[in-house]
Amino acid sequence: KTIKHKSILAKEHISKENNNIHLQHVNNLHAQLRKFLRQFNGVSSKYLQNYLNWFAYKDKLYGTKSTIKQWFYAILATPYAYELFLQFKDNAVNIRT
Repeated sequence: KTIKHKSILAKEHISKENNNIHLQHVNNLHAQLRKFLRQFNGVSSKYLQNYLNWFAYKDKLYGTKSTIKQWFYAILATPYAYELFLQFKDNAVNIRT
């Protein structure tokens, strides 16, 4: 999936092409990301992609009725489950709770 860069004039606060693109959405997402990363007391750039993935998955799971267990079953059912496991294993971030 590719992300398209959209530019808007800050004084307009909204995109001319798409009314769903608001400056408030960008600012809100940025604030949520900063709040999420603050709990780690500094983020190594080596693991930044892992933290961003975690943030994205957390956002996707918010508001769904599925449990984490169901989510993991869905991951394991994919044909790429072993490759995902190896990728997570290689890029694992140990977190003490």
